[in-house]
Amino acid sequence: MNRVVPNFTCPLAPPDAGYNTAVLSDNSVFTYRIVWTLADKVTAETACVTDGAGLVKVLSLTKMQTLVNLFTTCPGYVYAGDYWIDGSNINAADFFDIAEWSTSDSEPLPTTDQFWAPERPLDPDIHHCVALWAADDYQWANLPCTYTNYYICEK
Repeated sequence: MNRVVPNFTCPLAPPDAGYNTAVLSDNSVFTYRIVWTLADKVTAETACVTDGAGLVKVLSLTKMQTLVNLFTTCPGYVYAGDYWIDGSNINAADFFDIAEWSTSDSEPLPTTDQFWAPERPLDPDIHHCVALWAADDYQWANLPCTYTNYYICEK
């Protein structure tokens, strides 16, 4: 994956102070907050909604590249952990069909290896939630929703 994201400036750490805004390479604006509090997926979603946001939706390659860039090159963020994002197959009719992974409002998730880590999704019949996975350079991994990870809220 190309990690070069024009117009991206590393935010100051620690990130819990508030929301950061980035202009992505496609000129869209991305407003996000990295939360370094461990939580299961439902708790993370609830915390974001309480904050007037939602878990980050990563539906474009430009947003994916920005997050990978953040967690692999920015001081204070580099390989700091794994992060919940908006995505699940919990309501799928066929857990093994990668096309049935979607966001909380039913938008289909990308199915390419530019997003998913090698050999993922793995055990999709029991690992229903999507996270940015540090071990695979922040490509997606599907995990049990009860795992505790950090998370990213987006406004």
